[in-house]
Amino acid sequence: MKNEKTTAVNIKNNSNRKSVLAALRKLESAVKTIRSIPDNGIAIYVGADFDTVIIYPPRKIKSFIYRCGKNFVLDPIIELYKQPHELYGLLKVRGEKCIIQTVNEYYEVKTINSKTAKIQKRQKKGGQSQNRIQRLRVETIHNYLKAIAERACDAYLIDGVPIVKALLICGPGQKKEQLIPYLEKLGITCYVETTDIPTSASCNTSLSPVELNHVQHMISSENSSTDEKHVSDILELLELNPEILVFGRQHIDKAQKNKQLSHVYSNKELPYETIRVNHHLLDSFDGCIGVLYYSS
Repeated sequence: MKNEKTTAVNIKNNSNRKSVLAALRKLESAVKTIRSIPDNGIAIYVGADFDTVIIYPPRKIKSFIYRCGKNFVLDPIIELYKQPHELYGLLKVRGEKCIIQTVNEYYEVKTINSKTAKIQKRQKKGGQSQNRIQRLRVETIHNYLKAIAERACDAYLIDGVPIVKALLICGPGQKKEQLIPYLEKLGITCYVETTDIPTSASCNTSLSPVELNHVQHMISSENSSTDEKHVSDILELLELNPEILVFGRQHIDKAQKNKQLSHVYSNKELPYETIRVNHHLLDSFDGCIGVLYYSS
């Protein structure tokens, strides 16, 4: 800010110089009120004739931006308030510890919960206690997997409905496969994939290169499956009820104006209720096909 003040003093236009210096003083005052910077960062907007606004965004600011001009730069902050289109579950099962996380399409990881357990080691020698120790081990593993499943349901279900599109369970050993029946019993019925990859026992909010590769594969596989289903729905409408379909942006806009439009299948964002579909079928129709409430 000292450098900016030094630069602002040299602004030739008297009115602009006063405005910039006044804004910088407000910025300096605002910064002094902030005791610590949160993990997601902060955004501060100041102006000579504008009340100072400090924003604590819900997602992490990825770059530093300083702008001095007539208009506020809002787009980077607005993007942080947009809900990710898809959310995926990430369960890292490693020995006696499990990390429950979510990851969005931007590969931003959030740790929701974790679970640790002290599991009895395998009994290598015989003796009178062998069966008892083995029974205790089986009981502990059962309770451990059940607790993981319960915490995963708290993280991934709302009112019994999955909020994650797919779930990746990763880690060495057999516990990830053993966990699946517990998850299904409690209502996690989304697409589940397991993979034998080494994973950290810490609650890191960044993916290792190997984890990132598998998450990317899961997201692309699930998106391809979803696109195929939507294309199947479009083809079914074409066959059974083609009169309620409109093709191209011009006809969709007209249907919306006449309050006939129900929703749109599109490969881009539109100002209507849109179902995203990435498929060449839409390329011939300006990337969008509309569905009407009723035919004209």
